[in-house]
Amino acid sequence: MINFPDLSRETMNKIDKINIRAAKMAEKLGYPFDFVSRSMDIQAVAETINLDVLLGFDDSNFAHDVFGIYKHLNRSTLELEDCFSPRSEKCYHEIK
Repeated sequence: MINFPDLSRETMNKIDKINIRAAKMAEKLGYPFDFVSRSMDIQAVAETINLDVLLGFDDSNFAHDVFGIYKHLNRSTLELEDCFSPRSEKCYHEIK
């Protein structure tokens, strides 16, 4: 069984905002969007990306990260595969 990180209410609220924005983008393009599954995807990587940076991205960078995570996340290991690297990774956006 895969264990998801224990996330704060504040973090979960940010994940909801991310998925609401992503759902609107998907709807505009005519793509299906499973809110629960996509929420779990973002939860799986929430500790490695900077959610504030992601929320502040323009649509292009936001879509790259969010839809890239959805596409490249191995749901058995909770690891990103295929050399996918989100632009909002914490290693690029350290907050002091």
